[in-house]
Amino acid sequence: MLYTEYQYIKPPRAEQKIPAHLLKLFEAQGWWIQYKKNGTNSVIYVTPQKNVFAKTRHQDKPDHKMWVFSDASEAIFKKVSGNGWWVFNAELLHSKTPHIKDTNYLHDVLVADGEYLLDMPYAERYDILLATFPTIGETRSHFVLNANTWMARNREHDFGDEWNLLLEQDKSEDEGFVLKHPGRKIKESWTMKVRKPHKNYTF
Repeated sequence: MLYTEYQYIKPPRAEQKIPAHLLKLFEAQGWWIQYKKNGTNSVIYVTPQKNVFAKTRHQDKPDHKMWVFSDASEAIFKKVSGNGWWVFNAELLHSKTPHIKDTNYLHDVLVADGEYLLDMPYAERYDILLATFPTIGETRSHFVLNANTWMARNREHDFGDEWNLLLEQDKSEDEGFVLKHPGRKIKESWTMKVRKPHKNYTF
């Protein structure tokens, strides 16, 4: 399916929640986990002319109220290849964390060089992310693309150990995990979440 002009895209979102004690069950079934950041769900659009803008997940109020791209945070998106549209999904780390600003945490690509990826399994979409952006470093939760752009890392094993580490480090920007099924498509049931206990986190 081709994407040739701007149309708002409602991003995939983990609505279903699971308790942490079920993580090992989903690990055995072949799911992946990614760190869930305490940010604002953001859809990043790159036009064929390499203009870059972002929208929230709320179609009735799509514009970010407290943030716009800076030269630094948009720079990497201006370098994407091809002559068509690109659309990425990210958590914007800006208004909800005291120490991280103007940073996009990429975790999905919805349109790649003009092709809407509705029928592509998540593992293949993630491969496109990896091929599109070179990395300059990594942490437990993400690859570093530049100072203002990160990419979620997938974990396929040791979910229980990773959960315990998440609880021990107690970073304010890490809410929990998002679970993603690598073989399922956007329209299928392919993502869910588990959050660490915190008085400010609600499902």
